[in-house]
Amino acid sequence: GPKAEAEKIKAQLAEFLRDELKLELSAEKTLITHARSQPARYLGYEIIVQHENSKITNGRRAVNGRIGLRVPLDVIKAKSAPYRRHGKPWQRSAMQNLDDYDIVKTYGAEYRGIVQYYMLANDVWR
Repeated sequence: GPKAEAEKIKAQLAEFLRDELKLELSAEKTLITHARSQPARYLGYEIIVQHENSKITNGRRAVNGRIGLRVPLDVIKAKSAPYRRHGKPWQRSAMQNLDDYDIVKTYGAEYRGIVQYYMLANDVWR
């Protein structure tokens, strides 16, 4: 719907939260976003509306108007930053004296923790 309607719903929601639940709606975090043109951020995900202009192929229809979750690019960069310097893989001197098995096990546990959180995203492989 139009932006004015969204603003009205947001005001009603803020009033309900304040009066009934004694909660405050954060103005800087509660943004109204145009779903077709830009993604919305929620719990570390980008929420998008998927669009595809290609024709029907192999008896399957193109995905159009479905909601999708993505991992934001800034999150990917932030999560990979501890493992890189100047865009290249970098050593972690704290693990230098460990044997190979413990190093691989440590990296695997860190990787699994990140991937498990973003498992719902369509592009978790990025």
